[in-house]
Amino acid sequence: MAHVFRELGSRMDAIGLTQEHGYELPMTQEELADVLDLTAVHVDRMLKAHEVGGLITRTRRNMSFPGWEKMREACYFDQCFRYPGQQEPFLS
Repeated sequence: MAHVFRELGSRMDAIGLTQEHGYELPMTQEELADVLDLTAVHVDRMLKAHEVGGLITRTRRNMSFPGWEKMREACYFDQCFRYPGQQEPFLS
């Protein structure tokens, strides 16, 4: 899930759809569950665990990432893998 959030952030930043510390998640929890091949209940639990762990804060679909660097480490996300030469997105 953390990797999906990072990937979405990178792609949305590339087209100017991010805010200072996050973005609007363009899908429901059920859709996110489908993407991750998980149940909606498990996705809800994972979102709550990410909130408790300080990786994310959310209000409806607005996602903020106070623990962006910690999330990057947790999911082994390499920005340069997808976008060579591009700076780390909005939360570096």
